[in-house]
Amino acid sequence: MIAPDKPMVSITTEPLIIEKQSELLNWVRRLQVIAGYLIISSVTIPFAGRYWYGELPILALIQLPKLLPAEWLRTHVVMPLIRALGMSAGSFSPDYLMARPYALLLSYLIPAVILAGLLATSHPPGRTIWRWYFIVVVLMTIDGMVMLAFGNTRTFTMY
Repeated sequence: MIAPDKPMVSITTEPLIIEKQSELLNWVRRLQVIAGYLIISSVTIPFAGRYWYGELPILALIQLPKLLPAEWLRTHVVMPLIRALGMSAGSFSPDYLMARPYALLLSYLIPAVILAGLLATSHPPGRTIWRWYFIVVVLMTIDGMVMLAFGNTRTFTMY
């Protein structure tokens, strides 16, 4: 006889539960990897111009996954938008400097929104996954602030 307080789990639904748990664990691991990258990135930004191998700043290489999209957004999206809104100074250099924080913001915001959409549509929301998503968003914010503070110094310009 089955106890009335225990839910019945059939043999056919058990693999589905295991598959969902595995998928959830994979998403948590992905978010943990992103969080780890952001921590390493934030910590190395202030020292990016200190360690060189010939002409190559070694610690700046860590920043490439976010700086390449930010640079593209800066010149292909934000600067044309500045001109379209009538905020242009009429020259490339002032517009380029003005676009810097907005392009960097977009380079963090776009992946955060895409990631939220993927998480929301891939499985039912759970506390663990959204907790890790929140941690990643906080780390993105910190990383962006550190990049704005230290990415363009008197001795080394990274972004």
